[in-house]
Amino acid sequence: MKKSILVSVLLASLAVPCLAQTKSGDDTEAEIRRRRLEFVSGMNARNPERVLALAGPEVLLLADGQPAIEGREPLRKMFQVMLESGVTWELKMEPTRIEHSGPLAVEIGRYWKSLLRPDGTSKQSQGKYVDVWKRQPNGSWLLIVHSPSADPPPALGPR
Repeated sequence: MKKSILVSVLLASLAVPCLAQTKSGDDTEAEIRRRRLEFVSGMNARNPERVLALAGPEVLLLADGQPAIEGREPLRKMFQVMLESGVTWELKMEPTRIEHSGPLAVEIGRYWKSLLRPDGTSKQSQGKYVDVWKRQPNGSWLLIVHSPSADPPPALGPR
């Protein structure tokens, strides 16, 4: 009897950290999703400070056909050039998967972007992305890698 009680206590003590991990995982996913909404809202408001507040100092942008951009200041300059060009945009992002371990979380999702140039021309694109988030000492999550990848244009029908 004492042996079965001891086994039960040991099993229960092992289950508690597992439950805590599950809850923590749920909290992490919800926090990443909330931060994603803040990111999209800041982008659509054309507010670089709101967007950069979600980025770590070592943030890295790896966009199709572009050199890597590393750090908040180079990203701020890129954003400023976009704003000065007169281009406006609408961005939608949808996380489809979030995995985390320790201080890192990986978010995978889809995006849709519509650009309107000052001359009235527009461009729509869509694709997928992989983002890496890092938990900060204060418990918040900051984006450290943003890697969007555009889908190819739709094929024209049969010729």
